[in-house]
Amino acid sequence: MVNIGVDFGSTYTLISVYRNDMNVLETINLDQGSPYIPSVVAFDSNNNFEIGRAGKNRTGKKGVKIYKTFKMVLTENIDSKQLALRGFDSINTPVKITSLFLENILKKLLDSMHEDKIGKLVIGIPEIWSNSKKYFDGKEVLKNICKNFNFVDNVQVVSEPAAASAYFAYNFYMKEKRNFNGNILLIDYGGGTLDITLTNVSGDKLKDNVEIKVLSRTGVGENEEGKIGQAGVAFMETVMEKSILKNESFKDCKSIKYDEKFYKAVDDLESELQTRTEPIEFNFSVYGQDIEKLNDMEFTTIEYMSYEIVVTYGTLLSVYNSIIYDTVDNQLNKMINYMVNENINYKNGEGDKFKIALAGGFGNFYLVKKQIYDKFAIGTNDRRTTGIVKNESDCIKAISLGTALLANNIINIINTADFSIGIYSYLSNKLYYNYAIKYKQKIEFEKVYYLTDSNTDKLIFKSLSGGIEKFIVNFSLDDDFAKEATPKKEFINKLKNITKSKHKTFAIGFSMDTSGIISLHICDYNIENDSFDNCERVIELAKFNDLFDEKTFKGVNINEV
Repeated sequence: MVNIGVDFGSTYTLISVYRNDMNVLETINLDQGSPYIPSVVAFDSNNNFEIGRAGKNRTGKKGVKIYKTFKMVLTENIDSKQLALRGFDSINTPVKITSLFLENILKKLLDSMHEDKIGKLVIGIPEIWSNSKKYFDGKEVLKNICKNFNFVDNVQVVSEPAAASAYFAYNFYMKEKRNFNGNILLIDYGGGTLDITLTNVSGDKLKDNVEIKVLSRTGVGENEEGKIGQAGVAFMETVMEKSILKNESFKDCKSIKYDEKFYKAVDDLESELQTRTEPIEFNFSVYGQDIEKLNDMEFTTIEYMSYEIVVTYGTLLSVYNSIIYDTVDNQLNKMINYMVNENINYKNGEGDKFKIALAGGFGNFYLVKKQIYDKFAIGTNDRRTTGIVKNESDCIKAISLGTALLANNIINIINTADFSIGIYSYLSNKLYYNYAIKYKQKIEFEKVYYLTDSNTDKLIFKSLSGGIEKFIVNFSLDDDFAKEATPKKEFINKLKNITKSKHKTFAIGFSMDTSGIISLHICDYNIENDSFDNCERVIELAKFNDLFDEKTFKGVNINEV
């Protein structure tokens, strides 16, 4: 039996393990030729499928249908037209494709390690899946996909920046022999998304609970907008299109058709960008913004429709400046403004209280790194980028390596609630509110937290005729303004079945599982004995939006209740 961590990315997926017998933390290559497994599933005309690198290599082949970026359409809130545009239908749904992909790469991992069981699987999710009702269902959908694999015993989903921060904290401890206590600015730039997250890490002992708080986040792309943003994919597609249109054979074309042949050329360009990092760094460091000189310098040649398409360093620079630079600059400014307002000293390059870490495949591109280093004035001996990274290449693997550490209990994270939840209720004909769990409250998984009165005793409710009115949720620390949430009819019916007696009195509680998914608990109150019975009755809230219809969410000023 093995415990593993997974960074399930929109563009690439990485799998890591911690080998207890050798105390080695590593990312597994499988048979893909590299640890970066393309998040791709390809079907041929006979409905045979291939995944990962093999699937991606089928791009452009006749009769082959390619599925990509299926991670960010796992929630049921994605528009059906948008799903259709991505090639999904009622048979090949995002859930089915995701399940097919993950099941097969995990089975390959077990085969390569001569194991037949995964004891604990920890898989990363975007931070926005934990604090946005629009994407909140995604974590439970992903968790259920993995739970359905008969070779997996336990599944936990964790925030990607929290997993990466755990890895960086681990590195700091291994090098300095003391815990990291401070802030980490994680800049995660991938194929479709830029995620910038500021975390705070604190704790006394590595193997005891380390508290990792997400203080702020911003970004663009799939995680924020539900579509490919100004990131790696947009950059490579634009570079390829501009390079093709510069070719003499296409001089009369105004645009290029984004078909299988084009995407094959983009894949080839991606491979060149990944493998030729040294000449990229050398030429841009020497010639800087000298666009005329760089336009005369060939970076590589890509085959497209039997033509040899020359890609110059000048095209790389001009496309970066036109579609990437401002996006990165604007998002960094948002985070810097937050840090200024919160008095976080992000300029100190001599101490160990603030660290900057780049993650994601596109974050490794020279022009991205240069822009970020220039923005923060990072010098040669700057400690803001040292101490938390063993080697630069591991930054791209940070989420995967962090989930592996968590899966093996090498480092433990204090658990906090993703949101506040409670109810409106009537007592003595007066409507008031009460939270059972508060946003960012430290919690124990599976423990029931009951609504309590001022004496911390369980609140006693009558049956629905005079008890629960509406639920209330809050995705922020602002207790004065929350969201009123009217339960769906199906949920109300379940609740009525449990509390159907008009003379029943009961207490209400909530619990969260290892993935932050909530369940509602009902306890009968025995007036004669002043005791609670039948507390095992539970309504599992499999997905957040199974409980609440987003259309019923509306702001409410708590002070007016």
